[in-house]
Amino acid sequence: MLPKSKRVSTALFNQVLRSGFRFDSVFLTFRLLKLENDKEKRFTVAVPKRLASKAVYRNKIKRKAMAVLRVVFPVIKSGFAGIFFLKRDISDLQRDDLEGEMKNLLGKARILI
Repeated sequence: MLPKSKRVSTALFNQVLRSGFRFDSVFLTFRLLKLENDKEKRFTVAVPKRLASKAVYRNKIKRKAMAVLRVVFPVIKSGFAGIFFLKRDISDLQRDDLEGEMKNLLGKARILI
């Protein structure tokens, strides 16, 4: 899990949804917004209810995705806020594959260092 200071707040979440750029892959949708503060970066993972109806399973999936995001976080440029939305169940997906998906989307968005 990322520290709370590095995660997207509720107000920022809505702002990213409204005016963020969208990038898609097989398992993930990525929304990105340029922040006014160039020294800050904030990211999070969202798991929809249609993916897992019980909160226990959603949280398990989210923990797995956040663990991968924590690994990828140091190679992301500052000055951006992003949200990874899961499209499909990733419980069977290997960690390396999920990391590849995230890096691919970040590369499409051109925010990798």
